[in-house]
Amino acid sequence: MRINWLRYAVVCNLLVIAVLCASCGPSPGYRAFVDNTPRFYAQLAVECDGLLPRGRVTEAAETHKLARDTNSLPPLIRALNPDSILIDTNLVLLRIGTGVFSFGIVWRQSDDDADLWVLSAYTEGSRREVYARKRSTDRKRVTRMRQTIAWLLPIWQKHSRPGDTTARHFQEACQPVRPARSSTQTGSNGNGCPTTPERNCL
Repeated sequence: MRINWLRYAVVCNLLVIAVLCASCGPSPGYRAFVDNTPRFYAQLAVECDGLLPRGRVTEAAETHKLARDTNSLPPLIRALNPDSILIDTNLVLLRIGTGVFSFGIVWRQSDDDADLWVLSAYTEGSRREVYARKRSTDRKRVTRMRQTIAWLLPIWQKHSRPGDTTARHFQEACQPVRPARSSTQTGSNGNGCPTTPERNCL
């Protein structure tokens, strides 16, 4: 009888040790996430990008409400079954699970490079970056586009045939949109081109 009791005590102690060891290490969900494929991370980053235009969601109640609104979530994020979703101007934070087995997934702008965004997973005592890519801001893309146009237009004009208005149309299409002026304010410079600043004659 005493031997059976000792065996029972040993088994209980082993179970307690196993539970403590499991709780000290990363959760199974965290380990599964960081063991995924680059394609999965790339798609998840795209879905997080899609959440940014919704604007800031930082209040605790709102982050849980957004997570429960599964119909509005993209497929990979919905499949992760987040407990909360926090959105700020330069990050998206998904909280997966609750308690000791919970972990976080964050898609955020790098502190060192404004164009670099990094996808990371973290839990108590562990953090891993799983994916990163350049995400140029709209302003920089527009600036580069305008620089390319400024470089190409003289070449295009030089090699265009007489009477070819393609270069002019291309330049006009790339001008910032401004409110149209009334007909009484529109004159002519003798070449059939309006003298208003909305158009640039070549």
